[in-house]
Amino acid sequence: MSLSVSAVSALRAGIRLLVYAAVFFMPWCAAAWAWCLLAGVCLCLPELVLTRRRKPLSAAGAALVLFAVWAYATTYEAPDPAASAYNFWYHVGGWVGFYFLLRRYLTARRYLNRAIGAFVAGLLVVLGDGFYQYFVESIRGTTDVWTDAVRFPLLRRRMYSTLGNPNLLAAYLLLAVAAMVGALAALRRSRARRAVALVLVVTAVALALTYSRGAWVAVVVMWMVAALCWERRLAWGLPLIPLFILGYHGQITERMVSLFSGTDTSVLLRFAFWDSTLQMIADAPWTGIGWGAYVSVYPQYDYYVHNADVLIYHAHNMYLHIAAETGLPGLMLFLLAFWGHGYAAWRTYRTAAGGWVRGASLAVLLATAGMTVNGLTDYAFFNRSVALTYWFLCGLWAGACQQKVDNKSNKTEHGDL
Repeated sequence: MSLSVSAVSALRAGIRLLVYAAVFFMPWCAAAWAWCLLAGVCLCLPELVLTRRRKPLSAAGAALVLFAVWAYATTYEAPDPAASAYNFWYHVGGWVGFYFLLRRYLTARRYLNRAIGAFVAGLLVVLGDGFYQYFVESIRGTTDVWTDAVRFPLLRRRMYSTLGNPNLLAAYLLLAVAAMVGALAALRRSRARRAVALVLVVTAVALALTYSRGAWVAVVVMWMVAALCWERRLAWGLPLIPLFILGYHGQITERMVSLFSGTDTSVLLRFAFWDSTLQMIADAPWTGIGWGAYVSVYPQYDYYVHNADVLIYHAHNMYLHIAAETGLPGLMLFLLAFWGHGYAAWRTYRTAAGGWVRGASLAVLLATAGMTVNGLTDYAFFNRSVALTYWFLCGLWAGACQQKVDNKSNKTEHGDL
């Protein structure tokens, strides 16, 4: 009996170490993250056999699993089912596996603290690379790949860091902002709170330097939600935003105003993508074109780009893209999982006394609000690091909520937390 208990404890400790490593590598080293996740899942199997302890999924968690099942089923509708299935396991399989490990093994406060520490360490790698690229590599003239010299002649560089694209980096930083605000609501020690606040400020600066307009709008919405739900004094800063846009005539204002000019090329391009995607949905409303098949099917609907060398991987709209690939049932299941976690987090936040249950709930609430808005003009979940960061926050929240369920067993196994 003691051998079985020690074996289970060793397995859980190993799985948690792999989860921490996966969280650290998540935004900047896909290969390392994948191997850590695979090893964690492999260790999880014997732990499940030895303990036979099951943790029922929440309604939102069940919706995520159902979406995964449906999305996999649609791979048979893709032009290349094998490639579509590989893309599914590479993306959605990772979401579900990561979520499951987080909610099962990170239920104690000490584990949640370590997970956030690993997240911040990975975030610092991204920020360090981003600021180096923005301020040092720009001297060599190698950072103008994501700029439009004709429309914005003064905008000669945008930060993209390890994400490889300013809009994807901005989406990741949106989620990082949500995580840092949640950490501020959860942490008790003043030193830790000051460190998190500093990281939050640096993250906000990096977000501004991406010059991603959709992310800027999303962060304003997150600001409003935080002011309503967490800290009312934040509302005093909201009037500063229009004053800044009116009084400052640099590239930030220029980028925002260009949204309404009617001549911005990126806006016109999105309209063309959306029009083509709506036609895809009309042609296959129930099963979709197949998960991961957008890049291969889009040329059949293209009337704007007309360049075989330019590959269009996504619809630049989260809702249209998922509906196109998985059909309307897939979109419904995805929204049940996505908005379901946001709604459940809001309910938990309202009743939580404090600690990580409250902090993780606030983080998921803000992340869902931000990505809901960002998804209107982009599909950042196309990038695995961005999607994993969102489901990391959801898994962290689900694990924190298990404290109520597992409080007795956690005290028995780990001591009073």
